[in-house]
Amino acid sequence: MLDLRAYRLGFAPALAALVIVAFSLQGVPDPLEPAEGTIEFDADVATDATRSLVRAAPDRRPESEGAARAAEFVRSRLEQIASGSVAEQRFEVAVDGEDVEAANVVLTLPGTSDRAILVVAERGTRSGNGIASSAAATGVLLELAAQLGVSGRERTLILASLDGAGAEGEGAQELVDALPGRTIVDAAVVISQPAAPAPAEPHLIVSSGGEDRPSQELIRTAEDTLQSRAQAAAGLDGSLEQVARLALPAAAGMQAALLSEGIDAVAVSGAGEAPLPADDADELSPESLERFGASTLALVGALDAAPPSGAGEPGSYVRLGGNTIPGWALALLALSLLIPPALPVALELARARRSGTARVAAGWAVEWALVGLAPLLGLYALTLLGLLPSPNVPFDPGRFEIGSTEVLAMLVLAGLAIAAWWALGLRRTPSGPDHTTLGAAAGAVCIAACIAAWLANPFLALAMAPLAHVVMAHGTTGRRRAAVVAPLALAALLPLAAVVLHVAGALDWGATTPWQLVVLVAGGGMGALEAASVAVALCAVAAVVRAALRSPRAGPGGGRPVRS
Repeated sequence: MLDLRAYRLGFAPALAALVIVAFSLQGVPDPLEPAEGTIEFDADVATDATRSLVRAAPDRRPESEGAARAAEFVRSRLEQIASGSVAEQRFEVAVDGEDVEAANVVLTLPGTSDRAILVVAERGTRSGNGIASSAAATGVLLELAAQLGVSGRERTLILASLDGAGAEGEGAQELVDALPGRTIVDAAVVISQPAAPAPAEPHLIVSSGGEDRPSQELIRTAEDTLQSRAQAAAGLDGSLEQVARLALPAAAGMQAALLSEGIDAVAVSGAGEAPLPADDADELSPESLERFGASTLALVGALDAAPPSGAGEPGSYVRLGGNTIPGWALALLALSLLIPPALPVALELARARRSGTARVAAGWAVEWALVGLAPLLGLYALTLLGLLPSPNVPFDPGRFEIGSTEVLAMLVLAGLAIAAWWALGLRRTPSGPDHTTLGAAAGAVCIAACIAAWLANPFLALAMAPLAHVVMAHGTTGRRRAAVVAPLALAALLPLAAVVLHVAGALDWGATTPWQLVVLVAGGGMGALEAASVAVALCAVAAVVRAALRSPRAGPGGGRPVRS
């Protein structure tokens, strides 16, 4: 039986970590003051530009003729602004496995310094005419360019119409790569789906494909302008939801691509983060376009007057009410939560080593880990062969529907795990070690997997930490152990399940969630170490449960033969 006293003593560091978290809280900065001026957003002009673009180029996929007409349409409008200069950036993007040519159209409005603010809108479409999304975003961008082009500017304003719908942020990456070396980008604002007929939160998108987040000063300023100009709440996640988004690095939208390039970026959206599922003619709301277009103009004006410094702010954090918790404090808490089960597991394995059963138990536990690694290795092999899609983050989840081929691929991956389990003979347990030693060995593997996850992504490790505590079912005796272990394992799985469900809801994955997770791992959005850690930890928990359910009569000769 595992030592419950050592387990309880192990919580002392966790309590100390909680105290450190409490003392690490930082206040949320005030929003930047709105700029003084008389420029106003003209929704009628933006709506006319939107409808004109759709008439000129209803199909704006990167490989279509309409994409070239749309680029020329935007370029001709921007060239009418005498105070700025227009450039075109041509590049290749991969769309559905094919390389196609795309073009960004960029207007630069010089300011009094080389410090710049980016204003970004996507122009292309994946399906439909994009009237409420990319077409409306382009209309807003053109109206912003017209208004900002005749106003005074402190910073250089770079307004970019990005191509490459269906690609993974290549347009944004090309824009950043082409910036002059002396340019310092203080902030970026992405215009997203501003004319949605049925506006939906969140209206401020701050998700990224990693641990870095926009500065709190930028977020607070965007919240303020949304409230004052659009009478809309930002709809930001609560603290637990923020941890979920940081634990599972999936995102949609250009702000994620810009954040990955080290630029402080947010997106102002009329309809949340996930792309609109249907976006065709007559699906445009001039009222929404006015509200979110005016908010974007006010935000750019505030940033131009006094761009966010981000001074003293952590790059990774979780907002809790009027405070922020720095990422390092939560990372310390996650690591401390692994100490309580680690102490009794270490004591048990030390005892088993003296009795000569630790080696057999460790080998059995490692074999369970191989069950988790088998489908992961298969996934990477299929990706290298080009049989699985591997998009970068951010990607449009609507591109990856589930069909017979996708179901077959997931069945193959599941079959690899089952085949490994069967081939390794894990139906039975070794006859030498007792259930406590087997459980401790599996628990050690689970703790090691959580530590590996911590090295890659501490927020993921925080969600995984309860898995390491399932081994304490072996701190009970007899039938009570068997009755406790299954509910304990299910409860420990809840944080990871909540992470997946929250991200799936935010990105509108729906029934395609299992396939989206496969695509996320195949594309590297979830790193190999993170994916392997989760797979190994889950299989280690299964081994802990298997050991706890072992028949008490299983002794020498009553289980799997001992391997020397």
